[in-house]
Amino acid sequence: MKSLNFFIIVLLCLLSLSCSKKREIKLNLPQKTRDYKIIHNKNQPLDKDFYYKTEKLFTINSENSNPYISFPLSFDVDSKGDIFILDSRESIIYKYNRDGKFLKKFGKKGQGPGETVDPSFLCIINDTIYYGGVRTQNIVICSNEGEFIKKIELPIRNGNPEFTTRFNNDKIISQIFSIEKSEGKTRIRVAVFDKEFQLKNLLSDVSFEMGGLPNSLTPFTCSEDKIYVAHNSDNEYAIDIYNRYGELETTIKKNYHKIEFNDIDFGKKIKSKLTKKSIVGMFYDKKRSLLLVKRSFKRDENNRNRFLVDVFKDNKFINTVDLDIGKSRDFFNPLLQVKIIGDRIYVKNQDLSVYKIKD
Repeated sequence: MKSLNFFIIVLLCLLSLSCSKKREIKLNLPQKTRDYKIIHNKNQPLDKDFYYKTEKLFTINSENSNPYISFPLSFDVDSKGDIFILDSRESIIYKYNRDGKFLKKFGKKGQGPGETVDPSFLCIINDTIYYGGVRTQNIVICSNEGEFIKKIELPIRNGNPEFTTRFNNDKIISQIFSIEKSEGKTRIRVAVFDKEFQLKNLLSDVSFEMGGLPNSLTPFTCSEDKIYVAHNSDNEYAIDIYNRYGELETTIKKNYHKIEFNDIDFGKKIKSKLTKKSIVGMFYDKKRSLLLVKRSFKRDENNRNRFLVDVFKDNKFINTVDLDIGKSRDFFNPLLQVKIIGDRIYVKNQDLSVYKIKD
């Protein structure tokens, strides 16, 4: 909980920093393609027998590991399966092999070559590592052995990228944060950047009353050639699908009724009525061409910790399954990252656990 509180404080500071910039994003939201369509899904699954069976392989424990990882904020995996964990507090990247054995660390806090301060994301494209953030307004680029390549100045007009993922091996999808002080709102956008962090497409643009940040981010994921962005809503279950050019091709919908948080969600009595977001996470299984949607559920003693997801194949709802990859909650957790790569599911919270998908 201390790490979570630290993250939120850092994020709010970064938001305050971003709102001091005068230059604004100019791109408009994308147009629909000529053959744009809406696909409606009922709650009845097409394959009740479909399931994921997982087996935990190992865990890299951030507190008890050697070396000690102070604040593991982001991670990614290269083509060999080596794992890279970003320690935001120390501005260090820790490298492990595919079996979880520590190999090396690199990076340093500072302003020099290969150095940064409080980096907020890490992303790997073609075995090249990109990491950085708004504190120093730059992106450090290095090899997967830690060899410094260059720094990119983060263009002010592009805002502040967070929660990044690679797309199509030449682009980066990210969230952009800003604070609209005059309106008292937090503005959250999903955007596509090229490898020089020049803004290419703006996919989503929503605003919320300030103070609702931890439950207000917009889930997104991608396949090899599609980008999936959830509607940031508490009463609608909808996902927009964009092609590689940033054009809106399809919207998939599923029946959904508004759900309120209860005492089980928070583990204590709550007085105010708070509404859950319909979709709180999304992941894509590229090997099986499956979209996994982490939606909200009415929690009770039987499902309070289950990691439940809706699975879609060809934009059709297949089944709701329990991934069995740790505890889950129906609100945004800024420390939680899930990546499905080949036959493995990588789950980073305070620690990073790796699971094998069994046939």
